[in-house]
Amino acid sequence: MQIFKTNPAMPTPSRATLDSAGFDLYADIDEPLLLPQGASFLIPTGIMVAIPRGYGGFLLPRSGKGSKGMMLKNTMGTIDSDYRGIVYANTRNYEVKDLIIEPMERFCQLVIVKLYEGDTEVVDSEGELSATERGHGGFGSTGHK
Repeated sequence: MQIFKTNPAMPTPSRATLDSAGFDLYADIDEPLLLPQGASFLIPTGIMVAIPRGYGGFLLPRSGKGSKGMMLKNTMGTIDSDYRGIVYANTRNYEVKDLIIEPMERFCQLVIVKLYEGDTEVVDSEGELSATERGHGGFGSTGHK
Protein backbone atom coordinates (compact mmCIF):
# COMPACT_ATOMS: atom_id res chain seq x y z
CA MET A 1 0.00 0.00 0.00
CA GLN A 2 1.30 3.43 -0.88
CA ILE A 3 0.78 6.32 1.53
CA PHE A 4 1.14 10.01 0.74
CA LYS A 5 1.24 12.35 3.70
CA THR A 6 -0.58 15.58 2.86
CA ASN A 7 1.02 17.06 5.97
CA PRO A 8 4.72 16.08 6.12
CA ALA A 9 4.72 16.69 9.90
CA MET A 10 2.20 13.88 10.43
CA PRO A 11 3.56 10.56 11.71
CA THR A 12 3.46 7.75 9.15
CA PRO A 13 0.57 5.32 9.78
CA SER A 14 1.91 2.14 11.31
CA ARG A 15 0.87 -0.90 13.29
CA ALA A 16 1.54 -0.59 17.02
CA THR A 17 2.71 -4.22 17.17
CA LEU A 18 3.56 -6.93 14.67
CA ASP A 19 0.13 -8.54 15.25
CA SER A 20 -1.96 -5.34 15.22
CA ALA A 21 -4.85 -5.57 12.75
CA GLY A 22 -4.87 -1.92 11.75
CA PHE A 23 -2.61 1.00 10.97
CA ASP A 24 -2.99 3.79 13.51
CA LEU A 25 -4.07 7.09 11.94
CA TYR A 26 -3.53 10.52 13.44
CA ALA A 27 -5.70 13.63 13.70
CA ASP A 28 -4.39 16.24 11.27
CA ILE A 29 -5.75 19.21 13.21
CA ASP A 30 -4.00 22.38 14.43
CA GLU A 31 -5.60 22.64 17.86
CA PRO A 32 -7.52 20.38 20.26
CA LEU A 33 -10.98 19.52 18.93
CA LEU A 34 -13.82 19.50 21.44
CA LEU A 35 -16.54 16.99 20.58
CA PRO A 36 -19.54 17.68 22.83
CA GLN A 37 -21.99 14.84 23.49
CA GLY A 38 -23.86 14.10 20.26
CA ALA A 39 -21.55 16.24 18.10
CA SER A 40 -20.03 15.04 14.85
CA PHE A 41 -16.93 16.20 13.07
CA LEU A 42 -15.07 15.19 9.92
CA ILE A 43 -11.45 14.76 11.06
CA PRO A 44 -8.69 14.68 8.43
CA THR A 45 -6.00 12.05 8.88
CA GLY A 46 -3.38 13.84 6.80
CA ILE A 47 -2.96 10.95 4.37
CA MET A 48 -3.99 9.72 0.96
CA VAL A 49 -3.61 6.02 0.18
CA ALA A 50 -3.36 3.68 -2.79
CA ILE A 51 -4.89 0.43 -1.57
CA PRO A 52 -4.08 -2.47 -3.91
CA ARG A 53 -6.85 -3.75 -6.20
CA GLY A 54 -8.69 -6.67 -4.60
CA TYR A 55 -8.45 -5.12 -1.12
CA GLY A 56 -10.53 -2.60 0.77
CA GLY A 57 -9.70 -0.22 3.57
CA PHE A 58 -11.95 0.11 6.59
CA LEU A 59 -11.70 2.89 9.18
CA LEU A 60 -12.51 1.99 12.77
CA PRO A 61 -12.09 3.93 16.02
CA ARG A 62 -9.13 2.92 18.15
CA SER A 63 -10.41 0.99 21.13
CA GLY A 64 -9.21 3.63 23.60
CA LYS A 65 -11.33 6.34 21.96
CA GLY A 66 -14.19 3.93 21.27
CA SER A 67 -14.41 3.00 24.93
CA LYS A 68 -14.80 6.70 25.73
CA GLY A 69 -17.75 7.13 23.36
CA MET A 70 -16.12 8.12 20.07
CA MET A 71 -17.45 6.17 17.13
CA LEU A 72 -17.52 6.69 13.43
CA LYS A 73 -20.81 8.29 12.47
CA ASN A 74 -21.36 5.76 9.69
CA THR A 75 -20.13 2.94 12.01
CA MET A 76 -17.24 2.15 9.67
CA GLY A 77 -15.61 4.13 6.91
CA THR A 78 -14.95 2.27 3.67
CA ILE A 79 -12.05 3.20 1.41
CA ASP A 80 -12.18 1.66 -2.05
CA SER A 81 -8.96 0.71 -3.83
CA ASP A 82 -9.60 3.31 -6.55
CA TYR A 83 -10.05 6.26 -4.12
CA ARG A 84 -7.13 8.67 -4.05
CA GLY A 85 -8.46 11.56 -1.97
CA ILE A 86 -7.68 12.58 1.60
CA VAL A 87 -8.84 10.06 4.19
CA TYR A 88 -11.27 11.60 6.68
CA ALA A 89 -12.89 9.95 9.69
CA ASN A 90 -16.50 11.02 10.23
CA THR A 91 -16.53 10.89 14.02
CA ARG A 92 -19.37 11.24 16.52
CA ASN A 93 -19.37 11.47 20.31
CA TYR A 94 -21.96 9.03 21.67
CA GLU A 95 -20.92 9.55 25.29
CA VAL A 96 -22.64 11.80 27.83
CA LYS A 97 -19.50 13.86 28.40
CA ASP A 98 -17.30 15.90 26.10
CA LEU A 99 -14.41 14.28 24.25
CA ILE A 100 -11.25 15.99 23.12
CA ILE A 101 -9.18 14.96 20.12
CA GLU A 102 -5.65 16.34 20.30
CA PRO A 103 -3.54 17.34 17.28
CA MET A 104 -1.61 14.35 15.93
CA GLU A 105 -3.42 12.01 18.35
CA ARG A 106 -3.92 8.41 17.23
CA PHE A 107 -7.72 8.26 17.11
CA CYS A 108 -8.71 5.72 14.48
CA GLN A 109 -7.22 2.85 12.53
CA LEU A 110 -7.17 1.66 8.96
CA VAL A 111 -7.69 -2.08 8.47
CA ILE A 112 -6.91 -3.51 5.02
CA VAL A 113 -8.96 -6.58 4.06
CA LYS A 114 -8.83 -8.95 1.08
CA LEU A 115 -12.15 -8.78 -0.78
CA TYR A 116 -14.23 -11.49 -2.42
CA GLU A 117 -13.65 -11.32 -6.16
CA GLY A 118 -15.95 -14.09 -7.32
CA ASP A 119 -19.12 -13.84 -9.34
CA THR A 120 -22.65 -13.71 -8.04
CA GLU A 121 -25.31 -16.14 -9.16
CA VAL A 122 -29.03 -15.52 -8.82
CA VAL A 123 -30.97 -18.68 -7.99
CA ASP A 124 -34.68 -19.31 -8.49
CA SER A 125 -35.51 -20.62 -5.04
CA GLU A 126 -34.28 -20.53 -1.46
CA GLY A 127 -33.77 -24.28 -1.69
CA GLU A 128 -30.93 -23.75 -4.16
CA LEU A 129 -28.78 -21.97 -1.55
CA SER A 130 -26.15 -24.19 0.02
CA ALA A 131 -27.41 -25.73 3.27
CA THR A 132 -25.75 -25.01 6.62
CA GLU A 133 -26.31 -26.26 10.15
CA ARG A 134 -27.42 -22.76 11.20
CA GLY A 135 -29.86 -22.25 8.34
CA HIS A 136 -32.29 -19.39 9.09
CA GLY A 137 -31.05 -18.92 12.67
CA GLY A 138 -30.54 -15.23 13.30
CA PHE A 139 -29.60 -13.16 16.34
CA GLY A 140 -28.73 -15.39 19.28
CA SER A 141 -29.31 -18.61 17.36
CA THR A 142 -25.85 -20.08 17.88
CA GLY A 143 -26.59 -20.74 21.55
CA HIS A 144 -23.94 -18.45 23.02
CA LYS A 145 -25.28 -16.87 26.18
